[in-house]
Amino acid sequence: MATRMGAPHARGMASMLRRVVTASTGGGGASASAGAGASANARTTRALRLTDAPPPTPLPPRVKHVVLGPDAFGPAATIVASALGLPDVDARYARQLIEFGAVYYSDVPPPRPGAASGRGSSSTNNKRDRSATPQRVKSANFVVHPGGYLRVHVHPKRFPAARATDWRRAIIAAGDAFVVVDKPAGVNVGFTVDNAKECVAQCVARALGDAFAENGSDSSTDSSTECSSWGWADATPLIVTHRLDAATSGVLVLARDVEFARHFNDALRERKVQKTYACVSEARVPVGVMEHWTEPEDATRGPRRHVMRPPREGDTPWEERGGGGGGGGGGGETSTSIAEERAEKAAATTSKQKKSQRQKKRERRLAKAEEFVHPDGRRRCVLRVLTCEEVKIPGEKAGDAPPRYESTVELVTGRTHQIRAQFAASGAPLLGDVLYGGARVGRGTGEGEGEGEAPRVLGNDDALCLHASEIRVDVAGPLGRSGTTFKASPPWWRRGAS
Repeated sequence: MATRMGAPHARGMASMLRRVVTASTGGGGASASAGAGASANARTTRALRLTDAPPPTPLPPRVKHVVLGPDAFGPAATIVASALGLPDVDARYARQLIEFGAVYYSDVPPPRPGAASGRGSSSTNNKRDRSATPQRVKSANFVVHPGGYLRVHVHPKRFPAARATDWRRAIIAAGDAFVVVDKPAGVNVGFTVDNAKECVAQCVARALGDAFAENGSDSSTDSSTECSSWGWADATPLIVTHRLDAATSGVLVLARDVEFARHFNDALRERKVQKTYACVSEARVPVGVMEHWTEPEDATRGPRRHVMRPPREGDTPWEERGGGGGGGGGGGETSTSIAEERAEKAAATTSKQKKSQRQKKRERRLAKAEEFVHPDGRRRCVLRVLTCEEVKIPGEKAGDAPPRYESTVELVTGRTHQIRAQFAASGAPLLGDVLYGGARVGRGTGEGEGEGEAPRVLGNDDALCLHASEIRVDVAGPLGRSGTTFKASPPWWRRGAS
């Protein structure tokens, strides 16, 4: 049996298995055969490298699926290089892919797409299901076995800003249980399917030295431009408590232990965490409450965009349902005071009382959730526009650029892409948000470069005018007393070109 690996982070493993290639050897040895042709080409083809400065043009996604042959037994890096049979993938590059978390392995291949899964509740079936779930390989020396399955993301998506950021300086506050970070734009908060190394949770953990030892240079590395040899599994990353889009900058709270993550998530669910954003749009929006609704399936084909729809005739506005009041950032919901909470906890001295307390807490959460769901199941999307003023964007030519408008926004609900989608639905797409119809803004210039281009996912060179400017926590706890506020540095359009 293979040794235990890290928890799986890829979704839809089976759906990615379009074609399984069985690699076998023609003779003895510890690796699967790559073919004589590949060996010859390796002499003339330059091997790939994951460098500190990724290529200006990102390599296209490239995923390989391999079922290992009967002689494929040995270290993962060696087997990956030989089993793929690609002239530009050698053992050193395979090792780098493993360090990035771009290689997955399972003892047996996952089911083919559309294959019926056997029903049953026996422990044998459960073990088989787990063994067929590919998991990230933690070490280049991890031993793989004949009949095992490899999924290799040959061209992992890179995040150059992760390398360019001084993560120690990006830390706003830190305690035994938490870290508050001023997240730069262009970096994912947590792992992606093919890159578990260049993300905020991992980079901040390394900057703090949490369970890391600074590694010396890899003896197998002969180029100073190659990525340092620490791998994604060299430490437990910080725990993601909430998310910002990769293109969004600003305040982010991460947990150093599960207890704090649970505490902060409870505060989020009870709307005791208030998030304030700054954004720039291409049109003016009215100050006040902005309300739309959406449904789980309301997303476009192709680049995923969330559809926001205006309230229907007969819908009761959120404000008329008791919304619009202060407290907790959620608006309108009744908040229990800290003193009352402590008194309630002190009274719960028996297991029966504690169970009743948990039930009441759950009922309060459900009642608050219903405030943001229409009777027919449509989900309300609510935010407040606090200010909206014309602003000059650095790099835009005076007299040529159309007017731009900077808004201060307070989130009431927290849907995916909510500010971006709601502003676009109101005829005021955010500057730089090409996914939702905004004009492209080149990072480093601030100049609009792509009026009317087709919707697409934002790239590393795109500058989105969306910034999480502050977070206020309206409950006492590890972050401090109720009302503690954490502020990010000014957004890039206020500091000048980034």
